[in-house]
Amino acid sequence: VDSFRSIALFVIAMELNLSTEGQTLETINSAIKKNGLKPSESVQNLIMDVSYVEKMKAMEEHFKTSEKPMKGFSVSNVVPISGLIMGSFYRLENELRTILELYSGKASPHSTERCSTPAVEVVTVESLIQQITEAANNHSWDVVISCAETAKTLQESEQD
Repeated sequence: VDSFRSIALFVIAMELNLSTEGQTLETINSAIKKNGLKPSESVQNLIMDVSYVEKMKAMEEHFKTSEKPMKGFSVSNVVPISGLIMGSFYRLENELRTILELYSGKASPHSTERCSTPAVEVVTVESLIQQITEAANNHSWDVVISCAETAKTLQESEQD
């Protein structure tokens, strides 16, 4: 986050022909107003991104050091960094729970030709679930998708 902020401020300063040393969002905004500069749309978007990142960082610092909600941030469109990370964990957990709910208890032989795990003649849904869990733990998302597709095909063939 800090490196993005530093690089973005450097790029903004370069695009606006300002000094690239020690620029902050405040100094850039005041230079724009003072000099009557008209930043391009992409520079304006980058300024908004830096502002967003700074708000995220301020919220994160506040949550680390205080138990009281920060005024002005209780209802906000800005999410603290830890919120983004936890959100991705919750989404992954819910996706895996959905897979377990859809495919648990349905054991049936099936070829693994579509699954990108080691070749096994016959697998059950339970072993597919185990493979999905292991692949998710290893962040092998292609394997997760492939195994889930195999499990779905298995379920569809059982229904026919």
